[in-house]
Amino acid sequence: MSGLRLSLALHDTRPAVPDTRGPRLTTQLWYGGPAVGGTLDPAQRGQPAGPARWCVLSDLDGGDTSKADGAWLLQQINPGDAASPDGAAALFVVAMDIAEAVDDEFNDWYDTEHMPLLRAVPGVVCARRYRTVSGSPGYAAIYHLDATRPYASLPWRQADQTPWLQRLRRFQSNRHYSMFYPEAASAPA
Repeated sequence: MSGLRLSLALHDTRPAVPDTRGPRLTTQLWYGGPAVGGTLDPAQRGQPAGPARWCVLSDLDGGDTSKADGAWLLQQINPGDAASPDGAAALFVVAMDIAEAVDDEFNDWYDTEHMPLLRAVPGVVCARRYRTVSGSPGYAAIYHLDATRPYASLPWRQADQTPWLQRLRRFQSNRHYSMFYPEAASAPA
């Protein structure tokens, strides 16, 4: 499963879920949307910050370049071959652009410090990092969680306060945070 890609598509109404025949290895349906991120206030972290939408998340064979209309197409860069796990209680998506001058350092930091720290946070089921193939922003990290609580926990907040992160934060722009839930757990009827 080397070189997995991910298609992430947002919809205003509940979409039909694509099947997993062909290049789609997994498909998950989530409901939620923009969330408060970047604050150290645990009461605010992950709270809704915009209208709810449907999210279709599909792991694709690495050679597949097709995507649904309006989907964000991402290439997994860390760990490179991890498919979306089943049974998570929340999906947290962080996306951003990074200044070209620090792109190499940003990737080094994310892979050697940030992802290992976040993977160690209790309640993180899976943590993966992506480079954008089609869409914007240029990078994304996708976390499957056992609840929303890991994002508000002290270990996660501490991972967000390292000196290296603080140095690189000033080179990040176009940051987006989203929190989604399994469609059956939170969707309107």
